[in-house]
Amino acid sequence: MAALLVAPLPAVAKYADPGHGIKAASACIAFDQSYAETISLCQQAMDDGAWTRQQYLELLAPLARAHYYLDHDEKAQALYREMLELDPGFVPALVGLGWGAYDIKDYEAAGRFFETALSRSPSAEIYAGLGASLYLGGQAKVDQAIELIDQALAMQPEYSWALRRKGWMLEDHNRLSEAEEAFRRAVELTPANAAANFALSHVLRRQRNWREALVFVNRALELNPGYVRALSGRALILYYMDHPGPALKDADAVIAARPNWAEGYVRKARVLIKLDRAEEAHVLLGEIDGRLGYNGFLTYWRARLLLDDGQPDRALEQSSRILSEGSPDLYDYLLQARIGLALYNRDVARPAVDEALSLQPGNKWVLYYDAMTLVQEHRFPDAVSRFDAAVAAGLSKRKLDEFVAALEKQKDHARAQKMRERYAMDSQARAAE
Repeated sequence: MAALLVAPLPAVAKYADPGHGIKAASACIAFDQSYAETISLCQQAMDDGAWTRQQYLELLAPLARAHYYLDHDEKAQALYREMLELDPGFVPALVGLGWGAYDIKDYEAAGRFFETALSRSPSAEIYAGLGASLYLGGQAKVDQAIELIDQALAMQPEYSWALRRKGWMLEDHNRLSEAEEAFRRAVELTPANAAANFALSHVLRRQRNWREALVFVNRALELNPGYVRALSGRALILYYMDHPGPALKDADAVIAARPNWAEGYVRKARVLIKLDRAEEAHVLLGEIDGRLGYNGFLTYWRARLLLDDGQPDRALEQSSRILSEGSPDLYDYLLQARIGLALYNRDVARPAVDEALSLQPGNKWVLYYDAMTLVQEHRFPDAVSRFDAAVAAGLSKRKLDEFVAALEKQKDHARAQKMRERYAMDSQARAAE
């Protein structure tokens, strides 16, 4: 289910000839009973009353919504389509069909339904649904989508789903402090919402705030013990906190819950390597690859763990699969570049770096691996300039040692020494300020 539907249903009108159905109709439209009871009341009202077309639509809307909340998706969508046949501009039907399309990731269709609804009767729910649909469907950039979400929040500041959706958009673009702010507000508004607690845990984990991340992921699992994404998230947090035993237990629980989900096996493999069981980890991922078939996430981690284990040749076999079989993203190209550098193979590293530069030319890691590739290409002045740009973009100066070592490996000792001296002087100057 995509979002908590928040738009109020139409109020009960004066019924033309309600007969015995008016009490059931009032309770149906009030929508304050259990979903199953609401379905019964709405059906009773429609059976017992003689309604105008508009009144009938007003009964169909809560009936469809109750089915939607109970995950009776086909029934809900059929009811929404029936409403639209009766009145092509009936907003609850447009919104319901919008969420139905959103749930099956048909974001283009969802956007059309929400846009039509917005032109008839703007609401917080419609703005939020439209912003999310356009963003996920690639029809709006993040700031354009957030502008729509913010319009929803201006109309309804306590709209927790909109806050979470905004947070995930920001997290997707590494605007982590802004995402944290949105998720914290969502938790404040809905402290018993497992999704809000997990979202906050996720962004805290990405900022390496392991302890607080653990607090919120534990809370998410207390609220929903079967929340597999939260269980997987906790396995990763425990891994980073150097608690391999509990991390392995959580990874195994993820695998048991979703045996065809690659993430659980990757979590387990990383823990096994931390436990000095690297070969067992590589065998595990190879077996799962054979069983599940190609999976971009799984293949990325097979390559990365092989590289980290000092096996760049085997890593290249896997990373090359992503380029040929998958839809590589920035991180896939950066990994390919790392592997090429480890192999001293510029024919591998340079094309990967160039692809990464075309995607995010100002990214600190893209600039850094470009600098390292330039060193292997003996383009030393360009390499130094690119390394400086990476630091200016936020790269930790701790990477200086690695960069200087690369220069020295290419026998450019004088330039390496100058780099050390220059960065040492910069550090001293800042310390004196």
